[in-house]
Amino acid sequence: MKGWKILEASFRLLVNNLGAAFRVSVVPGVILLLLGIALLGASFAISGGQPEETPGVFVIAFFVLFIALGTSIAVNWHRHVLLAEPVGWMPTLRWARIGAYLLRGILITLLFAASSAVVMLPIGVLTGAQHGPGPLTVVLGAVAILFLVTVYWRFGAAMPGAALDGGAGIGDAWAATRGEWTAMLSLALGFLLVSILLGLLAALLAIVPVLGMIANLALNWFLGMLGLSILTTLYGHYIEKRPLV
Repeated sequence: MKGWKILEASFRLLVNNLGAAFRVSVVPGVILLLLGIALLGASFAISGGQPEETPGVFVIAFFVLFIALGTSIAVNWHRHVLLAEPVGWMPTLRWARIGAYLLRGILITLLFAASSAVVMLPIGVLTGAQHGPGPLTVVLGAVAILFLVTVYWRFGAAMPGAALDGGAGIGDAWAATRGEWTAMLSLALGFLLVSILLGLLAALLAIVPVLGMIANLALNWFLGMLGLSILTTLYGHYIEKRPLV
C-alpha cells in the first residue's frame, strides 16, 4: 500500500540523516531540560517549597522558550529536508516561521476538532437514543475513528509549508491529498504499529535501570523525529510532487 511506502520513505529519510536530525533536536532538547530544572529550582527557592506559588513570569518565560525551541526543531528539520538547508548544533530561531508554524498547528487543531464534532455528534445522538452503545454505534464509531485518522494526516501534510517561505497552505494540502484515504489510513496504521513496537522495546529495556532510561529517551526521540519526517514526506510527495525514494 502507498501508505506503507510513505512510512518506509520517511524511515529511510530519518535513518539516512541521523546526524542532521541529532543536530537539529538534541541541543534544543538539552536546553529545555536544563531550563526545566532551573525553573523547578527557582520555584522552590522563591516560593519556599510551594511550587504553586511560583511567580507567573517564570512559568510564562519557560513556556515561551519551550514552545520556541520545540517548534524550531520541526521548522529546521522541514527546511533541512525540503530546502537542503544546512543545520548546526545551535538552533536557528526563525521567529516568523515559528509563529506561522504555531498558528497553522492551532488552525489544524480547530479544523480537526470541528471535523470530529461533525462526525461523532450523530453517533452520540444515536447512542443516547439507544440508551447505550449498540452494535451499530460501535461499528459506526470505529468507521468514524478510521475516517478521522485520515483527516488528521491530510491536514498534517500542510504543516511543513508553514516552515517554508511562501509554502503551500492547508487548502493546498487538502486538495493535493484528495482521494488518498486508503494511503492515509495505511500510513496511520503503520505508524501506530511502529509506535507499539518501540513502546514494547522501551518497556523491555526498562528492566535495566540506566540503560532503560537512556533507551526510553532515544526511542521517544526517534518516534518524534519519525513523525516530523512523515509530515515532511507527505508535503514533499503530494505538494512538491517528489517521488517516494
